[in-house]
Amino acid sequence: MTELVFTRDSLLYDISNLAFVIGDVREGKTDCHKLHQTFDVCEKGNIDRVDHILRLAFAEVRAMLRPVLARERKREPDDMRLPLKSGLDMECVDVICESVRGYLVARVLADWLSITLPEAADVWREKASEAALALKVRARSARGALRRLSPF
Repeated sequence: MTELVFTRDSLLYDISNLAFVIGDVREGKTDCHKLHQTFDVCEKGNIDRVDHILRLAFAEVRAMLRPVLARERKREPDDMRLPLKSGLDMECVDVICESVRGYLVARVLADWLSITLPEAADVWREKASEAALALKVRARSARGALRRLSPF
């Protein structure tokens, strides 16, 4: 069994870096308060919302990947682990891993930017949708491959 583990710190790092770039490259940087809020996505006072959206997005990922998830013991609410069924090839696992990470980061950014820079939120909603589609397609195709491996 392969287990994918997503750490909160590494996700927050990606989210913070991208939020900074989004704010920094924004045209017409006249509203400093908006930019400041965009930059501070993972700072104290804002992190509760980020954590909530991360938990929600991870639950969505678990639902999308249900066909390829292995049964697991009881898990903690903040535990971001995905135990995958045996028999998945590593290419499939790599695509799932990168798509999950992309989906989690894009979902948080889409939510945050809908507040601080609404004109940028749609781009990240689209990125989340693309990652979700990749996850669903990969889960469907992997499920078929797993079934063919069974002698029954």
